[in-house]
Amino acid sequence: MRVGHRPRWGATAVALLTLLAAGPSCRRAPDPADTKTAAVKAGDAALADSQYASAAAAYGRAVNVDPLDGDLRYKFARALEGSARWDDAAREAMRAADLLPDNAEARLLAARLVLVQGRFDDSVALTNGLLDDRPDDPALLILWASGTAKLINTASALMELGPTGGQGTEYERACSRIRPRVAAEQDRAAEAAFRKAVALVPESTDAQIALVNYLWAARRAEDSGDLLRSLADKLPGHALLNETAGYFLLARGQAEAGEKHLENAAKTGSYGRSARLVLLDRYLATDRYDRALAMLDGLEDTKDEGGALAAKRAAATLGLGQLDEARRQLDALIARYPTHARALALLARLELQRHNVDAAIDSGRRAIAADPGLYDGHLALARALDARGDLDGAFDEFTAALRVRPGAVELAPALARLGLATGHHEAALVHATDATTANPADRQARLLRVEAFIRTGDYRRATSQLARDLAATPAAPDVLRLQALLAAAQGRYEAARAAYASVLAADPGSMTALAGLTDLELSRGDLASARRHADGAVAAHPGDAGALRLRAQVQRAAGDGTAAESTLKRALALKPTDTDCALLLAQVLADARRPDEARPWLEEVLERRPSSLPAQLAMGDILEQLGRAEEAQRRYQTTLAEHPDSARAAARFAQLVLARGGSATLALGVLTEARRVIKDDPELDDALGWVYVQMDQPAAAVPLLERAVRARPGAPGWQYHLGVAYARAGRVAAARTTLSRALALAPDFPDRARAEAELATLSR
Repeated sequence: MRVGHRPRWGATAVALLTLLAAGPSCRRAPDPADTKTAAVKAGDAALADSQYASAAAAYGRAVNVDPLDGDLRYKFARALEGSARWDDAAREAMRAADLLPDNAEARLLAARLVLVQGRFDDSVALTNGLLDDRPDDPALLILWASGTAKLINTASALMELGPTGGQGTEYERACSRIRPRVAAEQDRAAEAAFRKAVALVPESTDAQIALVNYLWAARRAEDSGDLLRSLADKLPGHALLNETAGYFLLARGQAEAGEKHLENAAKTGSYGRSARLVLLDRYLATDRYDRALAMLDGLEDTKDEGGALAAKRAAATLGLGQLDEARRQLDALIARYPTHARALALLARLELQRHNVDAAIDSGRRAIAADPGLYDGHLALARALDARGDLDGAFDEFTAALRVRPGAVELAPALARLGLATGHHEAALVHATDATTANPADRQARLLRVEAFIRTGDYRRATSQLARDLAATPAAPDVLRLQALLAAAQGRYEAARAAYASVLAADPGSMTALAGLTDLELSRGDLASARRHADGAVAAHPGDAGALRLRAQVQRAAGDGTAAESTLKRALALKPTDTDCALLLAQVLADARRPDEARPWLEEVLERRPSSLPAQLAMGDILEQLGRAEEAQRRYQTTLAEHPDSARAAARFAQLVLARGGSATLALGVLTEARRVIKDDPELDDALGWVYVQMDQPAAAVPLLERAVRARPGAPGWQYHLGVAYARAGRVAAARTTLSRALALAPDFPDRARAEAELATLSR
């Protein structure tokens, strides 16, 4: 081959190699318009089929190609909204509105989406310009008004505020929570726009709902009442409207109408769950247990965490009297949740229905331990304690239930009755008044109030109230009993006897009348008459522990402790759980200076009735007899903390403080505090006077001690205190007379040796 000679195929090969080496870079680049067009086409197709996520993805690719296309941004925003990407949708809508300043739909979409984000100023700015061109567009008016009123949509207020019923402190708090502060002029402008939209399209329920929503947010739920009810009637399938109308009407005492709307809401599938729960509680509270069970059948599922629905089912079953099935349900629930407070409270109710009082008390206490704020727990325990005869404990638990639910006026009759029985007379008057105010036709509540007037010394009002019932039912035993009680309190003993005699004429064996007559004669010191009435009670009720207790009271008053002891042991053999008999027996044994025998009886009483004031005081007395002064002082202090209106607890505590060399200032403080609660009590007068003697203030002591002795002249210890006070005041003759009287009253009263020594000093 000659140098420089080129083969014939060489140029062609070089050209081919060059083309191959260039590869794709030499191909024609795709047109961006074709890429955008394909993406938009795909997005439009997906959007037409409501496939919002696919549409958003396609439009997103197109936007990357042409970010300045406003129409494309608008479509992108709609697709993002449809796929629930709210923040992204709002951002794209705002960009579209900026790129399309003359596109009303783009601005409306942006205004609506930023409104949901709480960007109220941006939403109003977007709609302001549009309103100039479209002042009668209802949708635009509602959107502008919502932004001006700072509401994120036309239903947000109702969703948040509906359960409050549109009134009360919870409603006020929620109103403050759902929107920022709005100037009054803005609220007026917003309301005008809402009302204009309603006027423009009076058939539009959307416009009316928007107005109702605004009125609730503006703390004017009351003004929405007619419109709200009309809307709920027109749209029975609208869950939110019917639920809100139901709450609104229930809060205003329109139970039937309110329940009708809640029942409408309850039929709307999952949206009606909260209405079903409210109805369930109403059915349970109003003893409609069949309807409650039917409602539960539509509610219960495997997700009943905490056992709330299971407890409601057990409550309905128990209410229907199906005790065995209710017990099975409660046992299963408590096995899952051993400290389920509501289940334990229901179990207490069940045990009480089966007359298992101790078991009921145990379950009630467990319920309260699990949840101290459970109304049903305190109520169940109160009823169980009442059934056992622990009236003090029952009063305390009913009071605790009332603290948990201050508006529970249904507790008032029981609290009034127990308050009278346990000496809480002022509280009884308050509760009896509440009961009569709530139900003026309740005769028993009226009579409880009359008795409370008598016990608190308001004889004028007692007479006035009692006269009405006497006129209506002059021969009714309960009215005659109160007539006797009032007469006795006023010192009209013959009138009291006559009233009790009228009861006995109608019912010769009336325990109420016989007990009243026995107490009346004992208070007068007529032991023969008291014995005759007590014996009559025993004759009429030979197997009744209460009748035997009356006889024992007379025997004790007559100083026949042996007979009283025998009678009470017979009563306790008939009824071992009668704590009143056990308490009286302990007191009889204490009278006989047999504290070691008395104490076990008292401990048993206190185990069953730990709040019993008489039992607590009796235990203090016995501890004193046993020489356990420090323990007795603690007992009185504990009693006083629980019963601040107990004059005896205050008096004995103060006197033990002094007797044990304690601070007279401490004793004075306790008695002064007690004096704020207790008015005109002779025992308190004696204790306070004696403290002043110890503090060498006879001028303050003498008037108090004189008043105490006038009230109870047969108390030798009080005569001794007054005699010492006279001596310290320099009234020697009065001191000698009073001390001599103290010594003559009782041969063995505790301060006898001191009284003799004081008298000897004065005689020198």
